[in-house]
Amino acid sequence: MLLCVPPHDLARWWPSAGSALLPAIDRTDGAQSLETVRESIQSGDAHLWVIASGWEAQAALVTYVFRTPTGQRWLRSSLCGGSGLDRMARALPEIERWAAENDCNRSEIVGRKGWGRALDGYREAARVFVKEIG
Repeated sequence: MLLCVPPHDLARWWPSAGSALLPAIDRTDGAQSLETVRESIQSGDAHLWVIASGWEAQAALVTYVFRTPTGQRWLRSSLCGGSGLDRMARALPEIERWAAENDCNRSEIVGRKGWGRALDGYREAARVFVKEIG
């Protein structure tokens, strides 16, 4: 079952969701931590989606709604992990409906190359290159 976890229920879900997200957070090269992600969800700046089995998150996804400089609202999915990733990919249409109901006109997924094979209707729009400079 897909669930968007409300901030007031985050404490109940965070132990399993945080564990599921930790490998993805580790790949951010220090840009995010378990604590900063949790704070973003708790404050409502981000949304936590889980594939739930009872009170256990088998897979977790973090999304952010942001406004582009031209005023468009986009949903960005940037952290995903756990053992139910195939089910999370199949749940994307429900998340996209939620985004459209919240005035978003685009869904963007930032992830590893392998995600492209699992994403129906998405196209690769860019690649990100990083270099340590300091």
